[in-house]
Amino acid sequence: MGVRRGGAVDFDYYNDQVGVETNPPIAKKGKEKGKSKVTEAGTEKGGGNNGRQGKKSGRGKCRQGEKNVAAKGKKVAEASTDKGKKTEKAKGKEKVIDKGKEKVGGSSTDKGKRKVSDALRDDEEDSRSEYDDSSDSDYVHPAYESDELSSVGSDAPSILLGDLEDSSDDDIFKEKNPTKKQLLEKLKKMMESSKSQGPGPSTQTQNNVDSENEAAEKWYSDPGDDDDDIDNLDSAEEGMHKFPFFREGSKVKHWTPAVGIKFKNAKVYREVLRDYYVRNGYDLTFIRNDFKRITTKCKVESCKWRIRASPIQGGTTFQIKTLSGVHTCAKSYVYNLAKAKYIGLRMKNVVRDNPNIPISKLKDIIKRKCNVDATKWKVIRVKKAARDRVNGEDILQYRKLWDYCETVRARNPASKILLRRAEGVEPPTFEKMYYSLHAMKMGFLAGCRPIIGLDGCFLKTAYCGQLLVAVGRDGNDNMWPIAIRLVQVENTENWKWFLSELFEDIGHVRGLVFMTDRQKGLVEAVKTLAPDSEHRYCVRLMYQNFKAKWKDEKLKELVWRAASSATKSDFQMYMQKIEVADPKVKEDVKTAVEWLREVPQEHWCRAYFSTHCKSEILVNNLYESFNNYILDARDKPIITMFEMIRVKLMKRIQEKKAGMEKYNGNVCPVIMARVNANGRMAKNCFPTWCGDNEHEVEQFLDKYDVDLDKKTCSCGMFQLCG
Repeated sequence: MGVRRGGAVDFDYYNDQVGVETNPPIAKKGKEKGKSKVTEAGTEKGGGNNGRQGKKSGRGKCRQGEKNVAAKGKKVAEASTDKGKKTEKAKGKEKVIDKGKEKVGGSSTDKGKRKVSDALRDDEEDSRSEYDDSSDSDYVHPAYESDELSSVGSDAPSILLGDLEDSSDDDIFKEKNPTKKQLLEKLKKMMESSKSQGPGPSTQTQNNVDSENEAAEKWYSDPGDDDDDIDNLDSAEEGMHKFPFFREGSKVKHWTPAVGIKFKNAKVYREVLRDYYVRNGYDLTFIRNDFKRITTKCKVESCKWRIRASPIQGGTTFQIKTLSGVHTCAKSYVYNLAKAKYIGLRMKNVVRDNPNIPISKLKDIIKRKCNVDATKWKVIRVKKAARDRVNGEDILQYRKLWDYCETVRARNPASKILLRRAEGVEPPTFEKMYYSLHAMKMGFLAGCRPIIGLDGCFLKTAYCGQLLVAVGRDGNDNMWPIAIRLVQVENTENWKWFLSELFEDIGHVRGLVFMTDRQKGLVEAVKTLAPDSEHRYCVRLMYQNFKAKWKDEKLKELVWRAASSATKSDFQMYMQKIEVADPKVKEDVKTAVEWLREVPQEHWCRAYFSTHCKSEILVNNLYESFNNYILDARDKPIITMFEMIRVKLMKRIQEKKAGMEKYNGNVCPVIMARVNANGRMAKNCFPTWCGDNEHEVEQFLDKYDVDLDKKTCSCGMFQLCG
């Protein structure tokens, strides 16, 4: 560091005091130092009795100093590595010149000072081009840019900044994060303290040096380049008295309320406060709860605990302002703040892992984990809230249904997804939806038997509705879903719309057979849209209606034998046995056989089925299998339900494909197992050749004619099964 010599001030030390980088560029230092000394020398001479002599001397020394500094700065600037800005460098020069002018004392005239300044400015413009090529490392601290540095009057005396020769940079920059305002206040105090001493002699006492050393050690350092924590985004004024900020996502169980803690907004504050006190066994009540103030106290009247929070002025950030009293009440298990949605949020993982958890078991878990003794109806609401958290709320998914359909169509080209809204209803309201993936449709046309099972099931959501499904049977006798339709109610109109879209999707299929449970409107819809197609009734459901009047086990066996008869003679034989088992008693009372004959026999007896589809099924187990397959999806919101079904079908196709790739036979496994079972039963059959490929087969007391060329058998089952 320099000292005061001949009335000149060492501005190298001044640069350290106002916060310039610890290691400023040498070229910058040299240039400013030379300018300062030349300026001071000129102005001090001008301050004597002879202003004209000082003016000439100052102008001459200024030119000489400028040349020396320019040559030296040009050499050293090439090795400078720190960053800076040319504009800030120029500002720094002008402010040093202003400081030199302020040091002009005694009887110097304003005219002399102005001429010295003009001379310096002219010479500076001449030499400025020499510094234009300096690198960005010629950085000037932002403190130079403030106009407050030059706000001290021109009559201010010289500042003894060079007296702190023994102080190091580490001593000066001990504290962190100074603001520009703080730096200016420190500088102004030092200038005022030196001003009060008057323009005294060129030397100072050791006491002045010690006092200024103490002031320099209290200055803050610049923030380091590695201070990239998010907390540094706060202003330095806040850093001096910073309060803790509750971060969203922090664990509330490790948090304790205290005065000064800040929250993002009122909603976050309410949630944190509620969660903390429910976990710790206290019940609260709100005295005031609005956007301006939230005041809460303990619900127990004898307890004096109370807390108040309000927003910080000019924002939505909430801060705890007062916290008084301590809890003197006992632990509680019934809470005013523990609403169903709050408990449902905490029970989300429990319901996700066990969607069908019993209410009684969930109640015990709530009491153990949440310290809440909830009623049965509250537990039901908690379970629904938890499921909404897991699956999304029903009404919100209906609003996104159109976007979902567009996404599925984009990812599954040629798939048919239709969405229809109710006519004449505002705002737009969902009515029905048709859902058929291209892969399922092509799979049915490529390798499935021409038989389709139709049925509907109820949904278990808040908005109810019914799901209509068309299911086929593949070559391995497994179900193959083709299309799904979601409707509000099952009726003839909805079945007709569903079947019309299905026929448009799969086209004309020769010998197509439908298997149904005779639902409402379905018989009429099939008869209208597919008059040439065979329509079979599910015998299981048919017998359920029969059983309502005739519960005799013997009649049950006879009905099933009649339906399973592959020949018309066998069917008539069993119908006669049913008539004998339930004879006519009263004229106005139907017998069992009369009830059965009211149902057309071609809909429920194998002897009257067509043989084209090669399927002898009597029950609609195709749909029953699919209904069980999607059982866990039927209580989900609409988008979640369709996504679960889509993913299940996608996985099923992949698993079936992988299984068949490992299979070595030419016949599907289920069909091969059935052939092997029939082969074991053939030990009781004795064929006799009748010529060509025709044989007479004897089994016990029965004889059958088998023609291998025509692939027929007089028993009837060969034609039905294929």
